[in-house]
Amino acid sequence: MTIVICALPYLSRHDAVSNDARIEHKVLQQAGYQSYLYAEFFQSGCESESIDHTTFKRLTDDPATILVFHMCVAWAPLDAFLAQTRCKVILRYHNMTPPQFFYAYDQQGAHATRAGLEQMSRIYRHPQIKMLMAQSPFTLQDALRTWGPLDIPSAVVAPFLALPDPAKHSDDDAIVAELNDGRTHLFFIGRWAPNKGHHHLLGVLSSYFELYGANACLTIAGAVSSNFKGYQAQIESLAKSLGIDHMLRIVKGIDERQLLTYLRHATAFLLTSEHEGFCVPVVEAQLCRLPVLALANTAITGTVGPDQLTFSQPNYDLFAAAAHRIHQDETLRQLLMAQGQKNAARFSLEATSAHFLDAIKLLG
Repeated sequence: MTIVICALPYLSRHDAVSNDARIEHKVLQQAGYQSYLYAEFFQSGCESESIDHTTFKRLTDDPATILVFHMCVAWAPLDAFLAQTRCKVILRYHNMTPPQFFYAYDQQGAHATRAGLEQMSRIYRHPQIKMLMAQSPFTLQDALRTWGPLDIPSAVVAPFLALPDPAKHSDDDAIVAELNDGRTHLFFIGRWAPNKGHHHLLGVLSSYFELYGANACLTIAGAVSSNFKGYQAQIESLAKSLGIDHMLRIVKGIDERQLLTYLRHATAFLLTSEHEGFCVPVVEAQLCRLPVLALANTAITGTVGPDQLTFSQPNYDLFAAAAHRIHQDETLRQLLMAQGQKNAARFSLEATSAHFLDAIKLLG
């Protein structure tokens, strides 16, 4: 029986990379592989999910073992590990946000991202790496463009997604009442970070105010770390200076039921991020039949899929007009909802499992 280890530097409860590795591990087990999960560091409560370092070292000393290493940040032991290991390594590349987005707010984050990119440049052609597995077409092309073509197989396998189950949650009545007040309700969820393009969100809302009046509301949900509280304060200050703070709602804590209510009842999911390696919230929105209105760049275009409203430039008036049209035109809205749901099916557990296992079979 082939041994496959899904490894990552840090295992937490809910982040996208941890979810990807955790579900990979389960899929491998169900497919008959002897699968393990390994991380050097853990969020409290996740320790029991990982094998210990001694077991990890013993298993990876076997040339028949396959290690799927999730490259999302620099991992200090990685260079030495590759020099010593005898196992076959699949580099599961999650893309890394360019450090220039962080310099003004988070020097530590900028350093970590820069260190990760520098490590990628060192290990990219290491002979123990037998496959590059990227999470999106953009991520694969970005790697090939940055570090050059490879003589080993490459594959695009979308991340496994731990998506909320709509069947398990009824709507939050208070949120439904807010969203059914006749206004155009735009929704965005994502962590507070400069690459998420919050200033563009406000630009769209400001244009909507100028073109159509105050008959709109933008809800921004997402966690903010201590490193980016200054960034969030700047965005709130910008909303006041634009005179649209009365049309803006910031939700700092949101549970699964509340999230699903927004995704079911808002007018559109507004995405103006400047860098994404995949963008899970797009799929969450489409599964709930929420039209997506997006700035088409990096991985966003591929994740959103065809026949959705995407624009190559952050033309705020154009975005505002599109949002207004979605609110007014039920035929267009239904078309976007149906096509979005069809697109999201590409990232189902079944579809992603098939792609992932096909890639694993190439090595064993």
